[in-house]
Amino acid sequence: MTSVTLMRGIGLAALVMGLAACGAPNEPEAPAEVAPPTQPETPETPAAGEADHDMHDEDHDEHDGEEDDHHAHHEEDEDLAGGEAHEHGAAEAALVLQGETLTLSLDTPLDSFGVREAAPETAAQEAEHDTLANTLAAPDTVFSVNPEAGCTLTSSDVAFRHHGDHGAALLTYTYECASPEELDRIGFEVFTAYPGFHTVDAVILNGAQQSTGLITEEVTELAWPESH
Repeated sequence: MTSVTLMRGIGLAALVMGLAACGAPNEPEAPAEVAPPTQPETPETPAAGEADHDMHDEDHDEHDGEEDDHHAHHEEDEDLAGGEAHEHGAAEAALVLQGETLTLSLDTPLDSFGVREAAPETAAQEAEHDTLANTLAAPDTVFSVNPEAGCTLTSSDVAFRHHGDHGAALLTYTYECASPEELDRIGFEVFTAYPGFHTVDAVILNGAQQSTGLITEEVTELAWPESH
């Protein structure tokens, strides 16, 4: 984190009052002699070679400034693209139970769903993303909850983000569970619906209890930890 220190300069305005003493002279002063006008000097004109050299230096400095701007933008693009982990086929999940509210979230590259990652540029690409977003609005192809817990979906959120040629999706589903004590497993339906998925790293928060789990193509269900 960069610490920026602001310094305030305190300007001191100095007020100077000049008082001129006026007195009547006893004798008139003789008029001052006026010097003859002098011929103004003609400024020297730089040689053509020197002028060309100066113009070349100015062009060179301007070119250096353009190069600096280009590098600044290039580094900014690199920062945006490299600001987060991006591995195709891998995802991160957060599974949180607080009282009767269950929240399931999944964050993964768009490539895992088999679609273009960069922002859409054509009507066909836009339609492809819209179709995926509409499908993911329902959790059926992403998560499943064992029915004994009596969990009912109350809200869902699908967000796509793009960083240059990279893109990712953040999916969030919220449920209200009639019998949260009966919650014993979460299914990851993405492995069946989307072959591009290979692994999901999950963090589970059950009240004050926290644990982790790894879900793979071979083991697509996560046992819900018992409360202590």
